[in-house]
Amino acid sequence: MGYLSNETPRTLDDIDKLAKTMNYLANTLGEEKAKQIEQSPEDFYNGNKFRYFQVKGYHRSVPFSIVATLAGVFAVGGYKNSNMLMRRHPFFVFGAGACIFIASHKFFERRAGYRTDDYYAHVYAKYLIMTRNLKIKG
Repeated sequence: MGYLSNETPRTLDDIDKLAKTMNYLANTLGEEKAKQIEQSPEDFYNGNKFRYFQVKGYHRSVPFSIVATLAGVFAVGGYKNSNMLMRRHPFFVFGAGACIFIASHKFFERRAGYRTDDYYAHVYAKYLIMTRNLKIKG
């Protein structure tokens, strides 16, 4: 089961961690927004919206990172030496490709509409819904 799911009984330490996280999120969101979420958490709890942002970021960053990595190898090694550069330094090339992928994924995810404040509101609403039905270990 997932961490702090409704089905699994949790210890008081787990609930204390949840309360601290909820307090942090409420302070980050602001008093007015936190009260708005507490009144109707179902309106802010939408995991599919964030899954869409993530998938859109992945689908755009994979071809971009492949093309950008190959273009970087050709720019550094030239046309004839690029194949040799990839064979002699594969960790450097794949490391650069991974860094380009991570940076482009974050960029495309933000362009798709991801906002940190919206994600914090989503998580705060999720935690509010979870605290309704918590089971405590005896």
